[in-house]
Amino acid sequence: DDELLVVESGGTVRKSTGSGISTVDWKVTNAGTIDVQIGRLNLAEGATFNGTQTIASGATLGLVSGTFTISNGVSVSGAGTWDMSRTLNIEGGSVTGAVVTSFPSPGQLAGAGTFNANSNITMSGGDLAGTVTLNVNHTATQSGSTTMRDNTINVGGTLNHTASTISSVSGFSPRINILSNAVYDVRG
Repeated sequence: DDELLVVESGGTVRKSTGSGISTVDWKVTNAGTIDVQIGRLNLAEGATFNGTQTIASGATLGLVSGTFTISNGVSVSGAGTWDMSRTLNIEGGSVTGAVVTSFPSPGQLAGAGTFNANSNITMSGGDLAGTVTLNVNHTATQSGSTTMRDNTINVGGTLNHTASTISSVSGFSPRINILSNAVYDVRG
C-alpha cells in the first residue's frame, strides 16, 4: 500500500468523539501531534513517530499492524493506554512513555535505543530485540512469555513476574538489573 498520512509539525490528528474503535488504514508519518481523547484509535499500516502522542485517561492508541518506528526524544503522554501489538523500533536515544503501556504478544520492542516506562507497563508476551533497553520506572507486570536477546531491563520500580517465562535466545546475553529500592516480585 502506498497511502501515506503525513502530519507536519504543528498539525494534529485527533480522535475527539465516539467511545468505539476508529482505524487509520494508512501509514502515518507524525511530526506533529496524535491526540486520542476518547475511545480507541488504531494505526493499521505502521507509523513513524517524530512528534507527540497524547492519550487521555480511558482512551487507547493501538499499534495494530505494520512496523512502527520512534525517534530519539519522542514522548507519549497522558493517562491512557498505548497498546503495542506490533514491532516498535526505537532508533536510538531515549523514548519516554508516561502512559499505561500494554505490550502483548506478538509485540516487539526493538532497536538500539532506550524505552523509559514512567507509568504502568503490562507485558503479556512479546519480545525484546536488537539491543533495546527497557527502564521500568514504575510498575511492570510480566504475565506472558517474553524472549530477550542482547537487551537490558532496569527495574527502578516493581517488576511483578506472574506465572510466565522470561527467556533468552541462545548466543545472546540479556540482563535484568534490580536497582536500589526496586522489587522483583516472583508470583504464581
